[in-house]
Amino acid sequence: MKYLLLSALILTTACAPSMTSGSASTYVNAPSGPVQPGQQWTLTGTTPQGDKFSNKLTLDKVSPDRSESGLYTYDADQGFVEWNENGYLSAWYQDPLTRKMYVCITYNGTVSSSGPYGAYLISGTSSEVDALFRRYGNTAALYAVLGNANACTLSHS
Repeated sequence: MKYLLLSALILTTACAPSMTSGSASTYVNAPSGPVQPGQQWTLTGTTPQGDKFSNKLTLDKVSPDRSESGLYTYDADQGFVEWNENGYLSAWYQDPLTRKMYVCITYNGTVSSSGPYGAYLISGTSSEVDALFRRYGNTAALYAVLGNANACTLSHS
């Protein structure tokens, strides 16, 4: 009986929806594409307030998490990088001292393995970034509000 309850708990936990995406996800082998485990990604740009930044994310050397919608999420030291085969790419960095978030998003359908990529920039506190996504979602309306499609550059090594 104890083993039956334990296996039910393991199955329930393994099939539970992801807390970040709202859908079930699993770890998979990294697909061929622009994002690979162990890479270092650099986010550079200028915030709407005129502050220049350059932040680095070092991806963990483990396979990505894949949601049911096909979004691959690669954990990193100070954030994460997301990618799908439809050309969506985003990098999320949180400064460990100021706790300010920098989110660079590109969605042009032509993300290849070379880069660099011009991207939209969202920056601010976690609550400010969350408020933008709650209000607009990850839609064309959000990109219209953000304006400059090249406010941030994503590159990797």
